[in-house]
Amino acid sequence: MITLSFDNTSGVLPTDTYRILSDQEDIGFCQLRHTPSKNIKLPVGFESHIYYEIEKEHRKKGCGSDAFGLLIKEAKKINLKEIIVTVLDSNSASVRMIEKSSGVLLSKEYSSDKDLYRKYSISLI
Repeated sequence: MITLSFDNTSGVLPTDTYRILSDQEDIGFCQLRHTPSKNIKLPVGFESHIYYEIEKEHRKKGCGSDAFGLLIKEAKKINLKEIIVTVLDSNSASVRMIEKSSGVLLSKEYSSDKDLYRKYSISLI
């Protein structure tokens, strides 16, 4: 069973950070940004509300999907009406997860590093 353990809220743009736990074992972390932000590698306009990392040995087991679903519930609690999520086009597992969560593809664009990214919107109303 996947749960989130609140870690902190930090940053100039408020960001809630959570530890991802599987049966009380720490398997990664995720962030819910109250206002979308991005790292410098992403294309312009590809800011995102959500970021997450799952440890390699726990990938492809549904942990990311479960954590993503819990983050969507947290986003509703802070009254977000929509979340924007960006993902590498080559990350097929995350693409499927976002699309199963009613993600609507808004655009695709290459980064300065020549990586292709997808930008999705998920309505929370």
